Amino acid sequence: MISSFGNEKNSSRLIKKLNKKGHKAYKLDVHKNLHRVALATYDQKEDAILAQIEIKKEEKISSWVLTK
Repeated sequence: MISSFGNEKNSSRLIKKLNKKGHKAYKLDVHKNLHRVALATYDQKEDAILAQIEIKKEEKISSWVLTK
């Protein structure tokens, strides 16, 4: 998960920005009135962690790995 926003427009803005740069960002859901933005889904947790490191390096965005 990349980020959560109280304002839907802010989440849409981030999704558009990331997708323009070639990422696969999307709105995950609305949880406790926060619009959650995810980068992608991964089968392996290790792949998600590698993507997390890369997005921090490229975009200077902190994120976290959300597991089910």
